[in-house]
Amino acid sequence: MGKVLSLGKILSGIVIGMSCTALQADLLTGLEAHYPFNGNAKDISSNQNNASILEDNNVGITAATNRFGHPDAALRFDGTSGRVKTPLKRDQFSSLTFSTWFKFEGELSDDYRALTGSETVGSGGNFFVGKNQANSNIGVQDNEWVSDLATGTNAWDKNWHHLVYTFSNGKGRLYLDGAPVGSQANYTGTDGTIYIGMEPDSPTNYFKGIIDDVRYYNRALSSKEITELYNLPDLNSGLVAHYEFNGNVSDSSGNDTNGVIQGTISPTVNRYGNSNSAMRFDGTSGVVTPLQRENYPQMSFAAWFKYDGSISDGYRALTGSNPEAGEVDNFFVGKTNSNSNIGVQEKEWKSSVAVGTDAWDGKWHHLIYTYSGGTGTVYLDGASVGSTSGLTLTNGELYVGMEPAQPTNYFLGVMDDVRYYNRVLTPSEINLLYEPFHTLTTQAASSITANSAIGNGTITSLGTGIVAHGFCWSTSPSPTINNHKTNEGAVTVAGPFTSAITGLSQSTTYYIRSYATDDSETVYGDEVSFTTTLYTPAIGLIVNQKGKELRWTIEEELSVKQYQVINKHGHILQTIIADGSSSYSLALESRDEVSLIVVDQSGFKQTFKPDNDNIKTTVYTLNKGWNLIAVTSEKADLSGLGTIWSWDNNAYTTVNKVAPTNAVWVYCSESKQIAISGQRTESMIKLKTGWNMVGPTENCKIPETADTVYSWSQSYDEISNEQKTLIEGIGYWIFSL
Repeated sequence: MGKVLSLGKILSGIVIGMSCTALQADLLTGLEAHYPFNGNAKDISSNQNNASILEDNNVGITAATNRFGHPDAALRFDGTSGRVKTPLKRDQFSSLTFSTWFKFEGELSDDYRALTGSETVGSGGNFFVGKNQANSNIGVQDNEWVSDLATGTNAWDKNWHHLVYTFSNGKGRLYLDGAPVGSQANYTGTDGTIYIGMEPDSPTNYFKGIIDDVRYYNRALSSKEITELYNLPDLNSGLVAHYEFNGNVSDSSGNDTNGVIQGTISPTVNRYGNSNSAMRFDGTSGVVTPLQRENYPQMSFAAWFKYDGSISDGYRALTGSNPEAGEVDNFFVGKTNSNSNIGVQEKEWKSSVAVGTDAWDGKWHHLIYTYSGGTGTVYLDGASVGSTSGLTLTNGELYVGMEPAQPTNYFLGVMDDVRYYNRVLTPSEINLLYEPFHTLTTQAASSITANSAIGNGTITSLGTGIVAHGFCWSTSPSPTINNHKTNEGAVTVAGPFTSAITGLSQSTTYYIRSYATDDSETVYGDEVSFTTTLYTPAIGLIVNQKGKELRWTIEEELSVKQYQVINKHGHILQTIIADGSSSYSLALESRDEVSLIVVDQSGFKQTFKPDNDNIKTTVYTLNKGWNLIAVTSEKADLSGLGTIWSWDNNAYTTVNKVAPTNAVWVYCSESKQIAISGQRTESMIKLKTGWNMVGPTENCKIPETADTVYSWSQSYDEISNEQKTLIEGIGYWIFSL
C-alpha cells in the first residue's frame, strides 16, 4: 500500500519548510481535509477528518497506481457501489474549494458521474461536481444546477486530469489542469454530508475510474494557487519514515515508524529560526528507529543538519545501524575522523566518498545519501559531491545521530527534517528537497538611545526571492514578526541592511532578530540583545523662596507621560499630564519637602529633588578681631565660626545654636570669608523694650519702635533713621522704646 504523509510540512509530498515555490505555505491555509488515498481514506491534514470507504459486498474500491506511476497510491472506483463518505458537511463551507486528480475509465456516453457530491437535507438541490449526461461537459450543482459549466472538455478521455471547483460569494468556478474552464454567478451553496465518487441522491451516479489527492478547503483558492497545486510534484513515493523533529521524534509519513530517544536530545530552532522545529544532539544521544537497513536494497537518506563540533573531532554519525548478532559491519553516513570528509559504510568502509567539504563548518547543510546496486552517492546542498561503488548492503536497526556499534561516534549539533526512502531519489527530487532558502544574520544594534536603536543585519542568500525583510523585537527572547517589526520591503541584492527601531522604552532590554520573508516562509537571523539608555531629562527644578511654589523646566519631553509631585513620605500631592510645555509650576499648600517624579510612556519613573531654594546660604566677610553678624536661616551650621557670643537676658553667653534674626559676636584671629547655610525663613525681627542684639534675615526697614541703632565695624556706628534699611547678615544693637 502507499504511504500517508503528514501535512505538518508536506503538501502532497512537498516540503513546505524549504521555500520551494511561491505559494506552498498558502496551500495549507484553510485546508479542512486532504485524502491522498494511499491505500486508505485517512485525512492527512491536522484536522483528522478521516473518511470511510463504503462498498457493497466488499466490492467497489481497490488500490490503484497514481498519476506518478506509484502503486497503491490512489483508489479505483468501480462505478456501481464504491464511494468514500467524509465527515464534512457542505453547509459548513461559506466558501469552498474542491480539488482532485482523476482518471475516468467509463464511456463518454455514460450518464452523470460524480467526483464529489452530497445528500440533500433541506428542500434545495444537492451538491455535485462531475461528468454531465452523455457528453464531454462538466456539470456543477450547488443548490442550483448548471449542466454545462464547462463544455466540450477533454476531462473524460481516460487520461489523468486535475479538476478544481471553487465557490465564494455566490460564484462557482471550474478549473481543469490548472486553467479556468467555466464559471457561474448564481450559486447559493447547499447542505448535506459530502461524499467522494458518488452523489447520494442519485445512486446511479457513481464515479468510474481512479481518484487521487482529494482536498477540501474552507476558502476559494486563487488561480495562482490552483496552478501551483496542479504543478506539485511527488515526494511521498517510497517515503518510509519522516522525522520532522517538531518537538518530538514521531514519524509523520503515516507508517507509524516513530522514533525513540536514546539519551537526551532537546528541541531547538531550525534553519529558519523557528523554535521547537529541530532537535539538538549532545554528542552522547540519538534516535532509535524501527527501520532495518537490510529491508532497503534501494535507499535514500536525507537530513538537514548544523554541526557544532570541531573538524578535529572523530567520527560523527548522521545515521547508522546496529549490526545484528554475528555481523560486524554496520551502516554509517557522517563525518570521518579528524577531517572535513564525508564517509560511508555499508559492509565496506569508504572514508572519503566526499573529500574536503564544508559540511562541518557550523552552518546549515542538506545531505542526501542514495544506495542502489552496490553504489552509494552523497549529495550536499543539492549537488553530488562523491560516489563510490563496490558496496554490499549491510543490516541492522537504523538510528539517527548515532552509530551504536561505535558509542563515541554520536552526532554533535542540530538535525532537522530527516527522511528515509525505499528508493533512489532523482536529481530533480533532490534539488526540490534542498531548494535553497534565503539566509541572513543579525549584528549588534547601534545608535542606541532611550527610545530607539538601529538594527544591523546581512542577507547572505536571496534563495527564491525576498518580498519583505527587516527586524523584529520583543522584551522576551525569540521574537517573531508577530511581535514588533520593521519592514524594509523586497530585496533583489544580498548584502547588509539597516532599519530604525523606534518606540522603545528607556532602560529596557530588547531581543532582536533580523528576518526575511519570501512568498511562503519567514526566516530569522541570529538573536542579539541590547538595553536602551536611561533618558535623564534636563530638569531645572526649584522651590521658590517662600517655599510655596514648585517650578521646573525641561529641555525635551522625550516620551514623558506625566509628572508626579510627592512629599517626603512618598505621597502623591499632584499629578500633571505632560503637554509639551517647556516649563511647569505647582502651588504648594505648605513648605513640606517635595520631589518630582517624571513618568514616561512605558511607566518608567525617575525621581528628581529640587535645587533647594529653601536652603539659604549667606557669605560673611569677617574682619580680624570682633565681628557682629546676624544669623539669616533656620538650623544654620555655625561650627565654622568658632566661639560665638550671644546677648540674652542682659548678659553675654557662648552658644552653638542661634535662632534667625538673632545677632552674635564672632572673634577672628585674621580676616576671612565664610559661608553659612540653613533653611530659608521669613522670620521677622522682634524687639524687646531696651537693648536688643539682632539682625535681619533679608534686607528690611528699621522697625518703627527702634530709637537708637548701632552697627559694628571695628567700632560702633550709629545708623540714622534716614538710612531706613537694615542689611541682611549684619548684626545690630537696637534700643527699642
